[in-house]
Amino acid sequence: MNAQHQNVAAELERQGASTPDQPSTVWHRFARVYASIMNHAVMVIGSFCCFIAVGHDEDRHDEELRQATGLVHALRLLLANLIMPFSETLGTATLPNGVDLVGMELLIWTPFVVGLFVLGVALLGHLSLQTRRRWIVLLYGFFAVLLLVFKAEHHTVVRKIIHAEDLASLRSMSTDDNRATFIQSTLFEEPYKAWVSVYDGQQCKAMEPKRPADGPRLKCKSSFEGQLVELIVQEICHTRDAPGGEHSARFKQRVQHCNNQGKEFKIFPSSNRPREQIFCQCRTAIYDWFYVALTCLIFMWCAEAVGVCFILYFGVEKDLARMDIRSRKEVIAFALLAMVMLMSRATLLMPYFDSDLGEL
Repeated sequence: MNAQHQNVAAELERQGASTPDQPSTVWHRFARVYASIMNHAVMVIGSFCCFIAVGHDEDRHDEELRQATGLVHALRLLLANLIMPFSETLGTATLPNGVDLVGMELLIWTPFVVGLFVLGVALLGHLSLQTRRRWIVLLYGFFAVLLLVFKAEHHTVVRKIIHAEDLASLRSMSTDDNRATFIQSTLFEEPYKAWVSVYDGQQCKAMEPKRPADGPRLKCKSSFEGQLVELIVQEICHTRDAPGGEHSARFKQRVQHCNNQGKEFKIFPSSNRPREQIFCQCRTAIYDWFYVALTCLIFMWCAEAVGVCFILYFGVEKDLARMDIRSRKEVIAFALLAMVMLMSRATLLMPYFDSDLGEL
């Protein structure tokens, strides 16, 4: 009997299947560690979002009704965003009214609700790895797919904003004039007003850069805030390319376009001032950093998707081990092909699918 048992174990190992109690392949251990690390990373993100809301200092004690209303609206907002990719009509019906989307209560509860949802998905992933019960794995797979689609849709929104750096393009991406005006105010006017407040409040003056390759320089009053403004402008508000390069020339064109549009839409004063020039340089540089951050987020999304696939694999591993070698290889090959196509859609084929970003 011992010899027969050893022969069966050897055959399973030869076919690439590990025994239930003693995984024997490096791939198996790597996949499990990777899935656990990614799941814990998602758990940390969800916990952080929850702590943001819990740590908010609320001095008013007589607004329980408003707080409860904010929680309900935050739940409806999350539910609408989860439904929207699958049914725009149902998602729009679930979305709170425009008036309900304004208020500190919603700003407090939204990160809490989103963080709670992310944390719940991560806990289901942990239970799937530990118990491998079929109903837990199915539940995790359902909510994990919703979370991945939720993040992918928000990446699309960020890409729309990045590609709408031009104010004229930004306004053309929305058929609603009020919404277009609100977006313009949020992405251009309000940052400009904040910059003017900081610039004048810290008594800043523009200075000539020491070298053409250097970014803009400011001289502000001798305080921690003033020195911080000087450092941020000097280190961030310039192109990352060498002077004379293609990206540097394009950067200067975008800065000049920002100046022209600021005057065209009557956001800037009519006279040319260094304050507005530095604002446009910082705005253009920040849009460049947004694109870098978005690229990092996309690859993090791909890494999370791989972790989800690994967790689902371990959930059905015992069922796969019962299959014959040909069927098992076909199932795994189909899953790998689907994963590669999904990763390609999010990375290599992103410019093709983003050629028409639609309405914002």
